[in-house]
Amino acid sequence: MDAARKRELKKAGKAEIEANEAVIQAMLLESNPAPPGSFADARNYERGQARSRWLERHGPALHAERAQRLCVIAPAPMRHGVTGWHYFRCTGCGSVAPSRPKRNRIYWWACECGNVRLRRIGKWGRYVIRDEALLEAVHIMGRGAPKA
Repeated sequence: MDAARKRELKKAGKAEIEANEAVIQAMLLESNPAPPGSFADARNYERGQARSRWLERHGPALHAERAQRLCVIAPAPMRHGVTGWHYFRCTGCGSVAPSRPKRNRIYWWACECGNVRLRRIGKWGRYVIRDEALLEAVHIMGRGAPKA
């Protein structure tokens, strides 16, 4: 690899990092719109962190209204068909579901439009997806302040 190629890759990497930081900053601002340093800021931060821990621990599938109320959702970049984030959204109805659901004995879930269905019994489980074009990988973060 020559020096020009290294510089080119370094620039591309820095641009990607800046784009990811911009998305995360926008999500943080939306999840906690209170002025920094205020009591509301601290309360919203604690509530948002608790919701993020709950989402991580339980990995629930959420219909659109509840997802918008509890979470901040932003598109995640896909690289070679893989995302590092653990949720995807049905763009047909706005429901979000974990890419790897927690193991429950019996778990049935379907998005509001019926495009995505999850079935799990013991160790057996599978997703049934009618139209993959309606799915997108998303970042998901607990919302600290109620959505205005």
